[in-house]
This record gives sequence, C-alpha cells and structure tokens, in this order.
Amino acid sequence: MGNNDFVVAHDLKASSLMHQKYAHLAAALDRSVDLTRECLGESGMTYLKNLPREQRFTIDGKIFYMNHTAPELSLHHYIPPDITEQELMDYYDGLRADILITGHTHIPYVRKIGNRLLINPGSVGEPRDGDPRASFAVFDTDAGQVQLSRLAYDRADTLKILKKSGYPDYSAYCMKYGAMPEF
Repeated sequence: MGNNDFVVAHDLKASSLMHQKYAHLAAALDRSVDLTRECLGESGMTYLKNLPREQRFTIDGKIFYMNHTAPELSLHHYIPPDITEQELMDYYDGLRADILITGHTHIPYVRKIGNRLLINPGSVGEPRDGDPRASFAVFDTDAGQVQLSRLAYDRADTLKILKKSGYPDYSAYCMKYGAMPEF
C-alpha cells in the first residue's frame, strides 16, 4: 500500500498528510484523490483497503522486505537518496532482510546499508527526477546486484485520458517532464 492508496481508500484528503514541499499543489492533489475515488467504485476501494503495508519473501536464499517507505513510519515519510547511512540503519534496525525495497520518493536509487541493499525503483507514471521514462529495478539474485533501468513508453493515450477526465495539470506535467511542477 502506498500513500495515495491509503488516502483514497480511507476517504482522506491528500493535503492533510502530504510533505510540505508539495503544499502548493494541495488543491490539485485533493482533486486527484476525489477523481480516483469516483473511478474505483466499491470493489476498487475494498481492494485498496486490503493492500498489505509490507511484503516479505525469499528468492534464491535472499530475504526481501518491501514497504512504501520504512517500517513503522507513516506512508508519507520520505527516504531521500541523500539520507545518511546511520539514519538508514536506524530505520531498518532489527529487520531481518538482505534486500530492502522502498518507494514514495519516485526517485530511483540504490544504497548500501551495512551488508544489505536498499532499492528504490523509482516510478512509472509520476517520476520526480527529471526523466519521464518508466523507471524500474531488476535484482540478479545469483550476482547479488541490482540494475536500475529506464523504458520509454507511449504516454499520449494516458495524457489524453487524464485531460478528458478532469485530472489536475500536475499529473500530466509529471508524466511529460518527469518532475513535479512548481506552479
């Protein structure tokens, strides 16, 4: 479950929980949440409410832990690429996993935390690092290495649907330019 899943599923306003750096987009973010809620219907809302907050799994002897942010933190908490190693160690202290997967920043990065890897694969539809292509990560369990990759895709139909459906301009801006707007 991500922060937007949580807000939509629990009938909250995005503006009440968002990071201060996006305060200028409060009304637009709330409008997006309302439109999404209208599109989903009851079964979609139930699906979102039942999404797990975290996942744990093992592949080829490697233990993976996946969460939208860090354990025990709000789904709106950012773990930026430049966070200190000590802060990362504090967030994941006591967590038994070899590979940690996080998100929320929409910025791809890989960090070492002691003998563990922290992977943020970035974002497909709303990147925030200036590259509008889909961002993803591939982990090679044999080599113990991760590769961050980009894939160009045709966004034209999605952009048309966003506009026709009345979604705020910031959604299209992110998809076109790979960043959140300053307006």
